[in-house]
Amino acid sequence: PKHALSFNPSRQPSRSPSPLLPLTMTQKAAPPKHAWSSATLDSDKTDLTRVVDEASTTTSSAAALFLPVEEAERLVESLECVGVAGVGSKAYLKYFNNLQTLNLSAHSHAQSKTDEYILEAVSTFEKLPVVIENMLAVEAWRTRVLPSLKPKGLAANNCMRSYFTLYSEGVAVNLLELALYHRHQLAECSETLDLVDYVVRQITGLCVPLAQNEMLKHCKKPLSAAEQGELIMNRSKEDELKDHEFQIRFSASLSCLTLLRYFTEHFEALPLHAQTRLLDTHDVLVLIVPLVENPPWSRRNGDDWEKWEEGKWGKVEKGDLLKLSKIEGQVWLAVYHLTCTQACREKYPLSEFRKSQILRLRKYLNDIIVDQLPVLADVRRYLDELALMSVPGVNAPAPMLEVAPLKSKIDRECTASVADEQWEEVWSKLTDKDDEDIRALTDVYSQDGIEEVFGEKPVFELNGLPVREVQVTFPGGECAFEIKPKDLKKGVESETERGTFKRYK
Repeated sequence: PKHALSFNPSRQPSRSPSPLLPLTMTQKAAPPKHAWSSATLDSDKTDLTRVVDEASTTTSSAAALFLPVEEAERLVESLECVGVAGVGSKAYLKYFNNLQTLNLSAHSHAQSKTDEYILEAVSTFEKLPVVIENMLAVEAWRTRVLPSLKPKGLAANNCMRSYFTLYSEGVAVNLLELALYHRHQLAECSETLDLVDYVVRQITGLCVPLAQNEMLKHCKKPLSAAEQGELIMNRSKEDELKDHEFQIRFSASLSCLTLLRYFTEHFEALPLHAQTRLLDTHDVLVLIVPLVENPPWSRRNGDDWEKWEEGKWGKVEKGDLLKLSKIEGQVWLAVYHLTCTQACREKYPLSEFRKSQILRLRKYLNDIIVDQLPVLADVRRYLDELALMSVPGVNAPAPMLEVAPLKSKIDRECTASVADEQWEEVWSKLTDKDDEDIRALTDVYSQDGIEEVFGEKPVFELNGLPVREVQVTFPGGECAFEIKPKDLKKGVESETERGTFKRYK
């Protein structure tokens, strides 16, 4: 999911993260624009982290996804908690349908700089805790119930239904990226402790070394078009579901880096127990260090480098390797708020261990990085001063740890009988071929202007050029052949949104 580092509180298109793109939709392999192109500091704001990115300008075509106010409020009011036992049921897919509809419309509002009445409705009807609770329920279902359902034949008969169930977790994170941009949304949220724990769990999954991390090994493995085609042709339904699970977890985990930045930027809006959990229990500043040293958002593909941007891997020219992507910007801004804001520094006692870990960041703050994000000059100066300071040897641990209420409740619901009951009541009675609930979801992704919201505009790079040759790749070999128009005088004109084209036989 993209999230441009534009922090002007006025509604601007570059603030909106692109919603997660379902794997069932085609993604164009276009290289992403540099996140910091044409970025200038907003001198009218006192906050030095506010950046206006004028490069990401969207058109009003996304307005096609706008919901009427009354319809939006009706959908928001319909959002209800389903619990772990209800995950994957008919009621849950209806909830997911409404949630994704609201998510796409909310992104349309942010991209076109219009009134964000959907986010205000979510706040008014106090539905943010509902979104968080259902997100945690899907996480618990994925880790504790799904492994028991797979041996029963879940993937063979219900691959699409289980995929959309998993995908709903990423959609919830995506909506939270929009909502928590606003300080008042975070201040009014009653489930911040559970949300902080969830975000840290996902980020911790990115910190596990590659050799022991199945998710990163799967998502960072580059495949050519031929290899990708052969994989899709030969993989089993179980492997397909596993691929979807890894991809969704990877995207959602990277989105959680944006939420972490919001926690640090709006630190004073968090309740005291959430502040303590963030800085003391989880020690997120130390947690960030391995992410900077071994970034999960970049990979090597032969002689080329690629970065995760706009929800997909894109090639990065060697001269642009030090240019900050949007995800990298989120991480460094979190470091800035944790080290250079008074609210965080007052509640973060240093020790020899913390000092040694934090100083590992110093070598990455070169002039090229600081020029792109000037506030990092303060971080560099802080680290230089920290290297000369003497700090206590150890910190006294907290005597008690507050239990996250939602997580505790959901854990109690995850009994051994949940998988058997779900299999009998839901999964064994349906297949992908006759699943009406899945067909109902297709209406969400068939709306006009959906490509604009997902950032997947049609690419017409070959307009006006004659086609000399077409190369078709099959698993196991290649076949090239030449095509030519039979008669250049018999072309049929066709009007499209990009102009007039001629089609030849």
